Amino acid sequence: MKTSQLHECLKFLEELPEEISKNLAIYSNSYNLLKYLLDVCLNLLKCSTLILNIDVDVNHLELNYWKILEKLVELSNEYVLIKYGNILMMLLSNDFSSLSETECEILTRDLLTFIEKVRVIVLEMYRKGKSWIDIVREFYETNQF
Repeated sequence: MKTSQLHECLKFLEELPEEISKNLAIYSNSYNLLKYLLDVCLNLLKCSTLILNIDVDVNHLELNYWKILEKLVELSNEYVLIKYGNILMMLLSNDFSSLSETECEILTRDLLTFIEKVRVIVLEMYRKGKSWIDIVREFYETNQF
């Protein structure tokens, strides 16, 4: 992977909360917001493969995103990512224009949760050079509750 791609992906992940906040204010139509968030999810997964060196063809991301999610779950033990992966798959494979406003809002919330969860996990794994499992284990070992 080229260093410039890595830097672009890291910048994308770091700036993502601010970028999403701007776009939440712009999109008044929940369907358009959902489409935007789907694009963000795909870009996030693409960047995750580059940052974590996950061996998939990013040019055919729609076909390989389960491999990416499997690897993220393997590195993080965050099995809830599978739930969000199912939602993502459903939205990518269907026309969701028939969804109600409320359904779109629920799915929007789920995609936002997925985006932030993956973003934080990937950035921390990259920064610390460890799996999320090891990061969490170290946290609990050094902090008394």
